[in-house]
Amino acid sequence: ADVKQVGIEWCTAQSKELKERGVPALHYYSMGRSEGVKQIVNEVF
Repeated sequence: ADVKQVGIEWCTAQSKELKERGVPALHYYSMGRSEGVKQIVNEVF
């Protein structure tokens, strides 16, 4: 897997865990590249 996909998978897993543990909000920095964040949000929410 390329580095970008590894980061997306890691962030998705961490986001799911935080959501399951009751964290009320998550904030993502896209640095002007929103495609990865869109993928994460679609999988988590």
